[in-house]
Amino acid sequence: MRPDRRKAAAPQPPDFNKKSMSQAALQRKKLQQRIHREQLKLARLKTKANKARSEDARLKLRLGGFLFLLDWQDLELDILSDRIQKIAADLTEIDSETQERFKILGENTLRLLVRDREYDPASPGLSSDDRRKLNHQKITLGGLLVKYDLHKIERSVLFGALLDFNQPRNAKRTQTKKRARKPSTKRSSPVKTR
Repeated sequence: MRPDRRKAAAPQPPDFNKKSMSQAALQRKKLQQRIHREQLKLARLKTKANKARSEDARLKLRLGGFLFLLDWQDLELDILSDRIQKIAADLTEIDSETQERFKILGENTLRLLVRDREYDPASPGLSSDDRRKLNHQKITLGGLLVKYDLHKIERSVLFGALLDFNQPRNAKRTQTKKRARKPSTKRSSPVKTR
């Protein structure tokens, strides 16, 4: 017998018809679309997180600027934290009259500082590295005010309370004593002893 001269056919892949190929392509396309949607969601979440982070940093930067205006940036962290904690305790028990006094003090002082150009948050004339260090220090100090929930208080009231606390205690006491004391009209007679 003669051997069959036909060539052995190579194994064929499973038979895919056009319908099954289009279904596979359709599934692949759907997966790509799902991946794209998930990437967009992730990008939106990152954007929200970055916006929240930058808003938080701006708030802390502004609050830290108040402490720089009072020259509290060189204080040790424990002392500064104690001062801020005392101010926070005072502000929780504040009456409306004192709050209004703090507000007026804070608004007037800020207005004067802006007018005299002493309050300059941009800090011109600094190199970018120095500005970065300064902003980091302000954000760190502002974080202390946020820690004690002082960021929820109106800006002028907070600044007025900080200014009031920064005044020397003896000066405040003598002012209140002078107002409280009235000249006595009664003269005491000397007591005679025998």
